Amino acid sequence: MEGFVRRVDLSDCTTLLDVGCGPGTIALTVARRLERVNGLDCSPGMLETSVANAERRGVGNATPILRAWEDDYWADVPECDVVVASRSTRAADLAAAGQAAPTRPALRVPTHLVAVAVLAVQHRLLGLPAVLLDA
Repeated sequence: MEGFVRRVDLSDCTTLLDVGCGPGTIALTVARRLERVNGLDCSPGMLETSVANAERRGVGNATPILRAWEDDYWADVPECDVVVASRSTRAADLAAAGQAAPTRPALRVPTHLVAVAVLAVQHRLLGLPAVLLDA
């Protein structure tokens, strides 16, 4: 994970949205380099673990967001400079995510979208600038 995070260009970035953040592995690793990180996950248990990990690491600029790709309401998800989506979608979600992009400002306007593996397809569906990094 450290190698992956080292290769993410955060220059001129202040905010990050980690879609499918799980226990906060990516967001909490880069939190000290940014003003704010937001961890979005559909699992309350994963978000609880992410919050506990943030407290354990002394990270005070991380915000948990309970949301799923399938949820209709994303208006409160903040727009961020960088959106990271690592292993957070199923192939069936890709078409729906592409169709829903106009209602999800957080996914529409990042200056960077970083992803692993299958999400390269999603970048094209969403029409976002993207960087594909091997894990």
